Amino acid sequence: APADLVAALHGWPMAGPGDEPCALIGMPVAVDAMPVAVPLPAESGRHISIVGSGDGPGDATYSAGAVLLQTAAISLGHQHPAGTARFVVLDLLSSRSPDQEVVTELVSTLAVLGHRAERCKADRLVETLADLGGEISERRQGEDDPPTYLVAFGMDRAPNLRNPDPTTFTQPIDALHALWCEGSTVGMHVLGWWGNVRSYRDHLGMEAEGAVDALVLLRISGQDAVDLLGPFVHWAGAPNRALVRDIAEASEPRVVIPFAAVSSDDVDRISTLRDPR
Repeated sequence: APADLVAALHGWPMAGPGDEPCALIGMPVAVDAMPVAVPLPAESGRHISIVGSGDGPGDATYSAGAVLLQTAAISLGHQHPAGTARFVVLDLLSSRSPDQEVVTELVSTLAVLGHRAERCKADRLVETLADLGGEISERRQGEDDPPTYLVAFGMDRAPNLRNPDPTTFTQPIDALHALWCEGSTVGMHVLGWWGNVRSYRDHLGMEAEGAVDALVLLRISGQDAVDLLGPFVHWAGAPNRALVRDIAEASEPRVVIPFAAVSSDDVDRISTLRDPR
């Protein structure tokens, strides 16, 4: 059975000044264990890339990657006091995809938690990346800006980001590379889902190789897993499982049980955790 995010959040500490918020990824395959979490401090490399396909945990309606991204982002929203974090939700999914419900529930849950959650569709992809990339230099000037999370669904559906923009003569991929390579040190983190390895590696390129500490693998080929994590990794995906490797936190990849998608029924439970009155 899939893991329960609300149960995992129960007792998980709020992030106060100086604390490191963590994206909860799932539960380890163990009894009475703590959730597997990826800390996202303002340090180099603190981003999360989810790669692969497969059905969502416990429900074949949704994609595993969309659900994993949704629950990770909601766990971050829960830890930040209301209004102290900003979420930019990039929705590149087909308008007919059932995963649209997953994105909608994410945006509404973040709003209930008191956060700014801006939903951007594919027609604003280039503009959104450019705006966020441009913020990096502003934050370096010492602006006290809140942590910002770019939560990107369906990045494998992005158009060719290496085509030069006819107005600026820059490539949109440059802004994504800037966010990966420089953004996390100023509190800007990328959480993205790519449905296939080829598009993810194309977006990384040589420019951002090694810039993402945390990888979450779903259903991919065994060879792709080796290419991403090294020759001693044996993984091709399994139902209701994901493989997590955070190079800064642990030397060995861990198998986790992902959380079930957060539904409208769960939102009241999550808000009650924040304010139990």
